[in-house]
Amino acid sequence: MVSRPGDDGIPKYVWAVDDGGEVYEAKTKPPDTAYHGYRLGEDEVEMRRYILAEWRKRCPQA
Repeated sequence: MVSRPGDDGIPKYVWAVDDGGEVYEAKTKPPDTAYHGYRLGEDEVEMRRYILAEWRKRCPQA
């Protein structure tokens, strides 16, 4: 999943969920277009819940 593109046309965030249900986020800091990814930790429970819920809606076979 990706966030809306910024003014430069590049999404700031990219999210993924692995087979074990772990949520990962990658983000870029303009003007850099390289992404830095990491697993969302226990301190980001609400965001993890949101991404998992959206992921399940969009990818029901996963």
